[in-house]
Amino acid sequence: MSATNKNNRRNAIRYLLAGFMAVATSGTPPALAADWTDTNNATYTALRSINGGATDIATGGGWIVTDITPTCTDTVKIRFRLHDTWTQTLWCGRGTTTTSATFTGFFLDNVIRCDRNANAGAKGATTPGTANDCTVVANYDTCQFLVNDEVQGAMMASGNYNVGSALMLFGSHTKGTDLSDLIAAEDVDNRGSYDLYYFQLYSSAGALTHNLMPAARDSDGAVGLFDTVTSNFYAKATNSGDFTSEAKTVVTGTPVKWTGLGGDNNMSNPANWEGGVVPVAGQDLDFTIATPLVPINADINATFGNVWLGDVEKTTFTGTLTANDVNNRSMLEVADGATVTLLNVVASAIWTGTANNGEFYDPDNWTCLNEVGTPIAGAFPHTIPPSPSVRMFPSIAGRTSISPGYLDR
Repeated sequence: MSATNKNNRRNAIRYLLAGFMAVATSGTPPALAADWTDTNNATYTALRSINGGATDIATGGGWIVTDITPTCTDTVKIRFRLHDTWTQTLWCGRGTTTTSATFTGFFLDNVIRCDRNANAGAKGATTPGTANDCTVVANYDTCQFLVNDEVQGAMMASGNYNVGSALMLFGSHTKGTDLSDLIAAEDVDNRGSYDLYYFQLYSSAGALTHNLMPAARDSDGAVGLFDTVTSNFYAKATNSGDFTSEAKTVVTGTPVKWTGLGGDNNMSNPANWEGGVVPVAGQDLDFTIATPLVPINADINATFGNVWLGDVEKTTFTGTLTANDVNNRSMLEVADGATVTLLNVVASAIWTGTANNGEFYDPDNWTCLNEVGTPIAGAFPHTIPPSPSVRMFPSIAGRTSISPGYLDR
């Protein structure tokens, strides 16, 4: 890409951001209605995460057996947080026997391991540690591992698999394709005590075919995974223990709620909003249950109120979004060529991108304001006191996301 194009792309993004900590929006009305409805009209409330709750590799905890059988061209994406160091199952799909035609993911020997065919395992080179958010992306060709959104490198070479049994989470089994009784407790090992944020399957064409999100059934409080693509709910297996869970961020006020069920991710599509009504200027927007990793196209010419984002995965916007503020700015990501403008904040640093091919660390690409609001051209943001007011930025288009604190150097 030419230097001119890079500059044009960066010039399309204006950052009007202030404050090291996320700013909460106002309002105190009751929480929103149910997040999802299944094919039988049962309703479900989204959770931030569920945890298998196992106490060791073979004791306690819950596990889930789905009716989903991965194919050899599917790609898995899973986001989780470890709390214990014993061997744990991220996902498990067996073939005709327990040692052939497998596609499984484990936390094993303090690293991430993916197995395909006859338990031919490939291990990640980086120890994820506990209390870190981890993401694994795996298919027949590669397996990539991220810790706190930092890529750790490719982990496995090419291979193939042909799963013959249903997908299982939070435990692996020894039954091949025989899943009678939804897996008896004695058949399950490598049980999980990690927080699961989501599990996704993508086709070879890149289409999202399954999006399993933590949820609680409103009628009885049953905790499990809701597939927002098929509207199926997967509760714990008959013979398993119970899950623990963490509630998602509760949005107060009366925002218009994004569902993303319209099939195109355009904000102008009524089918993407709860109640089938497109938001209008001045309304607050709730994206807390937006599908992870699926960009939202801001194609409405209006200035909105406050924007609510989830706190697990960054929400990416294409198009042009103008709003008063965002509740959690570190979770805002701007795609190439998009524009996000936040009006109701004090501008500590404004990106101009006019110098040195749009190099982020060049001071001439920024116009900063000092503590009394006077513009200072050519001053890099973190040099302007007080530094905490200018440390948080979403990603520059075309560059890796910058998390809070990375600019404090």
